[in-house]
Amino acid sequence: MNLQDFIKVGTAYITNLNNAFYPENVKDLKKYLEHISEPKTIVINSKIDLEGESLDLHSSELVFISGGMLDNGIIKNAKIKAGLFQIFGENLTVSNIDAEQVYPQWFGAVGDGTNDDTQAFQKAINLKNTVYIPKPPVYYVVSSLNIPPHTQMIGEYIDRSPYAPLNLAYFEKLVALVRPAGQTAPMLNIENAVTIKNLIFVGRDKAGDFLETPANSTSYGKHMHFENVYIYWFKKGFGTSNYLRNSRFINCKATYCDEGFKNLIDCRVINAEVNACVRGVVQGVGANSTDWVACRFEWCSDKNVDLYKAEKNFFLSCSFDRGYNYNISVNDCVVFISGGQITRGGRNDNFDSANIRMGGVSEIYLSNVKMEKGTDDGGIGSLTPKYAIYRNTTSKVYISNSNISDSWTVAFSNQKYPLININNTKGFRNVSGEGYIVSTLDGTTTTAQDTIISYVVKNYQIGNVYEIDIFVRVANTGTRIIEKLYFMIAREGGNAYITATKSDNLSANKINFSANSPTDLAIDILNVAPDGTTFDIAVSQVNTTNTYNLEVICKNL
Repeated sequence: MNLQDFIKVGTAYITNLNNAFYPENVKDLKKYLEHISEPKTIVINSKIDLEGESLDLHSSELVFISGGMLDNGIIKNAKIKAGLFQIFGENLTVSNIDAEQVYPQWFGAVGDGTNDDTQAFQKAINLKNTVYIPKPPVYYVVSSLNIPPHTQMIGEYIDRSPYAPLNLAYFEKLVALVRPAGQTAPMLNIENAVTIKNLIFVGRDKAGDFLETPANSTSYGKHMHFENVYIYWFKKGFGTSNYLRNSRFINCKATYCDEGFKNLIDCRVINAEVNACVRGVVQGVGANSTDWVACRFEWCSDKNVDLYKAEKNFFLSCSFDRGYNYNISVNDCVVFISGGQITRGGRNDNFDSANIRMGGVSEIYLSNVKMEKGTDDGGIGSLTPKYAIYRNTTSKVYISNSNISDSWTVAFSNQKYPLININNTKGFRNVSGEGYIVSTLDGTTTTAQDTIISYVVKNYQIGNVYEIDIFVRVANTGTRIIEKLYFMIAREGGNAYITATKSDNLSANKINFSANSPTDLAIDILNVAPDGTTFDIAVSQVNTTNTYNLEVICKNL
């Protein structure tokens, strides 16, 4: 057969086919294989029935031209090159195949939105090579797939899909795998070390989960890599009933799931979007030490983030918006939030609606965070949570360099003990049935109880004298009162301590206001570090007559 020197097959250029062998039937192929002593190029340009034969191709290069196909037998030990068309029949078994990329089309996938392509995908995956999934004419219908370790499923590049797709028409001509309606099994059963990129998965009716790992195994659910993967309409999204460990999620999105991300341990989630789920992130018992970087959590009908006994989850430069009950729920765990904003969390008709709700023995650390109520959005109405942070008496809050200066009705709840540590933060209002204490830096009238404002000493030297300037504006009079407290940090026996406390108008460490504003504040210097470089300025309530705002500035004299 006289062929041109270069023939393009798929994405590969095949050369020197004039010297290749072109079998017409299984007898030609068997006879040829019996006589070759080294790998050759074999071109399949028509459909060949192997008649049940098992053929070892001796590592030959098997090139398929459009219309070429093998069926009804077994082939092994070959290098495969072919385009985007079916080359293996339904009754062909393929093993030990070498191919840079495997296409579901080789096994008959059509991607027309009607035919079930599950078996074609599974056969391609079972070859344990990189499975490349090109754009279909419409989309692929695929139910449940078993993904063995070290499999890569890679689609063509896709743009981000719409914010809230309402029907399957949004996914036409995208690299989308759509599950048949009523399918309850997980779409992907994974083990470990699986890579999935540039694909959309659609559950269609939330009847089942997106992922599952084998139960009761410590060797599964590890070292996953998801990149540019978007999932819609699943019961559970990126997560399983077990755990996913040491995995990466880059530029991923979960929409319309009951749970967007679930039970991640030692994972990194970067630039994720979670919206319109019931609960966006669900980290349960033991789902520890996961970093969420530059992620957006919004519009979830219960909570944007729900953490229960999940230690040391870090949220860096994330945005939390319009969690219907809470933006963030923290129960019996430690959470770190640095950068980003938290806004419109909770319903205004919920008695404990809040941007952050804390329960159990919890700790939350906020740094460089902007917290807001938010405004009307799209005619649906504004969500104005009652509290910035709603917490019980055993939870601890540490806030620094942040702004919570929105005009809250109440900013904190159930505050009885000095468990809030504030440093350089604007806008607090703390309420309890036992009284009020101010802690604010923005000049608005806000109240707080038993607040600690931390201050880090700079350029510390033994014998330095420090001045605390206390500015108070009383709510009912507007009178601005200035007090000064002087102290020195000395050292004796290797430990630093406070000495030489002095104030012109301070009696027994209490600020005594005028008769028309009979409210007292107690000011104490606490927790001096052994080297004297850090200490806390503690402010506590003495009298409950008035509310007022307070600014505390510490100067190194």
